[in-house]
Amino acid sequence: MPVEEARRQRQDKIVKARRTRWLRAFIAVIVIGCLGAAAYIIYNSKLFSVRRIEVTGNQELTKTRVIELSGIGLGDNIFQVDLDAAKRRLTKNPWLDGATLSRQIPAIIRIRVRERAAVVALYRPEATYVLDKTGFVLEKEKPLAETGLPTIRDAEVKNVKVGTRLREPVLLDALKALLSLSENIRASVDTISAPEADKLVFFTNEGLEIDYGGAQDMEAKNEVINRVLKEESGKVVTIDVRVVTNPTSKPKVQKLGGAPAD
Repeated sequence: MPVEEARRQRQDKIVKARRTRWLRAFIAVIVIGCLGAAAYIIYNSKLFSVRRIEVTGNQELTKTRVIELSGIGLGDNIFQVDLDAAKRRLTKNPWLDGATLSRQIPAIIRIRVRERAAVVALYRPEATYVLDKTGFVLEKEKPLAETGLPTIRDAEVKNVKVGTRLREPVLLDALKALLSLSENIRASVDTISAPEADKLVFFTNEGLEIDYGGAQDMEAKNEVINRVLKEESGKVVTIDVRVVTNPTSKPKVQKLGGAPAD
C-alpha cells in the first residue's frame, strides 16, 4: 500500500474517532439536560404538591394534631417530604409508640400511627400522671384531676416525667395486679393503694375493698375474688386474698329490717 494511502486512512480513523467522542459527549449533555429539566419539573410542579394527608390509627390524638406533629403541610412537594424526619417528629410525642408513613403519587401522604393506651393514673402531691400498661408516662394533669382511670395512691415514686418509663417495683406490681383482674372487676376499680409491693389494696366504685397483697399467685387470687363476688354479690364489703390459701371476706352490716347499713 502506498505510504500516502496509509497516511490518509489513519487520518480518517482519527477524524471518525473524534466525531464519535463528540457525538457521545453531545448525547450525554442532552440526556443530563433532560434529566435536569425533568427533576426541576417534578420538584416544582403543582402536580406533585401534597393535596391530601390521611391519618389512621389515632384515637387519643386528633387528625389535626397528628398532621401538625408530622410537620407535613398541604402544598409541600411530595418528593421533598422527608418521611423519616416526619416519623421521628411524631414519635417524640409520648402518646405515639410508632408511626408508618407512605406516599401515593402524585399528591397523597398516608400516616398510620400506633398509640399507647392510658391504663392508670398515678397521684402525686404535685400532679396526677397518666400511665400506660408498662409504666410509661403519657401526660401530666393537675393533682386532683378527674382522669376516669383507676388511680394509684400511696406509692413512693420519684422523678416522674412525661415521656419516661417508671420502673419502681411497687408501681409495676400494682399495674401487673390490676391488669390481671377480670375485665368487669378491673372496670370497677377506682383506687389502688400501693404503699408497698406486698400491701396492694383495690377499692371499687361500689364500695368494695379487695386486700390483694403482693402481685404473686394472681391467678389463684383472682379465682377466689371472682367466686366470692359471684356467690356473695352485693353482700360483702371486703375480700382478703393476701393469703390465698386462707381467703376471708367481711359481709355488709345489715340494718334492722334487712337493709344494708351505711
